Amino acid sequence: LEVNRTALESIAKGGTSSFGTGLEKPGYAASSVVQGQDIFVPLKGLIDVDVERARLSKEIARLEGQLAGVESKLTNPNFAGKAPADIIQKEKDKKENFKETIAKLQASLNELV
Repeated sequence: LEVNRTALESIAKGGTSSFGTGLEKPGYAASSVVQGQDIFVPLKGLIDVDVERARLSKEIARLEGQLAGVESKLTNPNFAGKAPADIIQKEKDKKENFKETIAKLQASLNELV
């Protein structure tokens, strides 16, 4: 991201950006989780809190549905007993990724005042 800072700031119509670990989430920010990374876009004064709440709630519900599907697959004796170990591990990894993403999105939803 740092290498592409100028291009990203241009796309974002100016302003400054911060990249790194341990950064604090700005207030009134849109957020997303991409490949386990949190992305925050400060929108103070621009954000419609109700719309952002609805977006986060919809995404959480979608991911909870996918999580339920993976959990169902993992508890299915036909799958668990017949699938190769690497496929089972991929499903377990998906399950953990869904849980982590849901937790991050839920935290973002809870932070919206």
